[in-house]
Amino acid sequence: MTEAQWRVLDDSYTSDHLPILITLSYTGENVNIIYPARRWKIDKNKVTVYTDYLRKTHPNIPNLPTAKEKIKFCLQNIRQAADSVFTIKKAFITKNSIPPWWDAECTEVIKKRKQALRNFNTSRTLENYLEHRQVSAYSKRFLKYKKRNSWKAFCNNLSKDTPISEVWNKIRNFKQPFTRTSSLSENQA
Repeated sequence: MTEAQWRVLDDSYTSDHLPILITLSYTGENVNIIYPARRWKIDKNKVTVYTDYLRKTHPNIPNLPTAKEKIKFCLQNIRQAADSVFTIKKAFITKNSIPPWWDAECTEVIKKRKQALRNFNTSRTLENYLEHRQVSAYSKRFLKYKKRNSWKAFCNNLSKDTPISEVWNKIRNFKQPFTRTSSLSENQA
């Protein structure tokens, strides 16, 4: 059985709408979640070995009472066969690192935006609403400006001797979403 609860969050995160946080509590049968998901390096030369292994070890699916148990049985056997034939890739775990363009000024601008939102939520006056809109618009422009200038500085510092791995790592840092001051797990959850 699944029970759902929802609530409107206080911060708009520079959107036109206030986000809704939906919480699901599942009280049914335990579900096995594999995290991080197992991934294998599939070698084309070993695919026939893999299929032969599956056919030899489990030629028939046993007569289990429910379809869910049959699926679970098949998945376990597929994972077991893949583990024995293929090598497992290293798990890729993302980390929420600070983007290269983020600094103390960015943190201060976000704090001011949140303060303006709190003021508006406390007393909903036209003055507080306009102040919130102005501060939100400024923070959006400011963060865009910081990101663009940092990107330009990075591109100007590139040379033919810059390692390609360093270039791609920096590009990933620029692309990643960053929610340092507005993480749901820190503030709202």
